[in-house]
Amino acid sequence: MANVLLSLIGDQVDVAIEEGQEREIQNRTDIGATEKYQLSRSRVGQGQYRKNLQQFEAGCRITGITDGRFLTASHIKPWSKSNDFEKLDGNNGLLLSPHIDRLFDRGYISFKDSGELMLNSTLPADVATAWGLVEGTRTVSLRSQQAVYMDYHRREIFGKQ
Repeated sequence: MANVLLSLIGDQVDVAIEEGQEREIQNRTDIGATEKYQLSRSRVGQGQYRKNLQQFEAGCRITGITDGRFLTASHIKPWSKSNDFEKLDGNNGLLLSPHIDRLFDRGYISFKDSGELMLNSTLPADVATAWGLVEGTRTVSLRSQQAVYMDYHRREIFGKQ
């Protein structure tokens, strides 16, 4: 029943969280206006974070899409759990197609350091089949700096699904 309720109100919860994060940034007194601006823009996938990420990632590891208009700059360690450095660190991210980003953010998929795709056992088989997701599919290996963040993702997000 909780899953059904969450699926019904999920988008409203996401909007409320985003608005709360924006207020939190704007109310901070320990950083200046420039840092507030950069953090706000990076939160919505723009600005410095995306530029930092694009230095390392060329496109979606799963779909192969490289056109940035159709990719999400996704944090590996979630924004809400990251410190200011981690929020802007390009190593804390992947460029993902939106549907892949959603699965990644919710812990249905993750990646081994070797780049192999991991599927959570809670991912419905029909979704995996429809989107061509196969356990162990080899993608680009993670850089050592990314692997630290991905370890967090596997333990705290993928492992908790």
